[in-house]
Amino acid sequence: MARLGRPLAMDLEERREKIFAVAERLFCAEGSRGVSMAQIAAGAGMSKRTIYDMFDSKEALLGELIVASYDWSAIEGPQIADPVARLRRDVRRVTEHALSQRHINLCRLAIAESIDQQTMARGFLENGIAKSRAAMIDTLSAIPSARRRVDLPEPVLASMLFGASSAVCLMTAMMGGAMPDLEAQSRIAESAVDALFVS
Repeated sequence: MARLGRPLAMDLEERREKIFAVAERLFCAEGSRGVSMAQIAAGAGMSKRTIYDMFDSKEALLGELIVASYDWSAIEGPQIADPVARLRRDVRRVTEHALSQRHINLCRLAIAESIDQQTMARGFLENGIAKSRAAMIDTLSAIPSARRRVDLPEPVLASMLFGASSAVCLMTAMMGGAMPDLEAQSRIAESAVDALFVS
């Protein structure tokens, strides 16, 4: 028998995700200046008070939304013992994440908004680029020298892999150019790993 009455309340994380989904859609369509907290609340089916209980301001909501988009744990996955195989998987996943429509939209938003907010730009750099680069460098450090086709430091190799897999396409898309072909770029990323390391 169906339950009658008021639906069960969302837990805090579900509420936060719903607010983020609505805010992302509105911010990407209108820019943050064109969106009010009342619009976000209405779109999420919540009161403004509920939104303000979670976020001090629209700017705080925007900043947390952009930082949340860099939850790299969502693209990690089970540990793979072989470091080259792990690198191939991780480079593909980072490429697919970095070149996704959602990520590019949020990058454009972060760039547009960071003109006024240095903390947002710093968060974008620290949570996006620095974390994924550090994880890649850790994986590269685990690859024995006998499996390397080139003798270069890990930070240089990480830059080469990011450049081969994402850099030009990401910058082109962020500046309003064509969206990348994710499958093609992922294959390029894996080919770059194969060119640098013995499987």
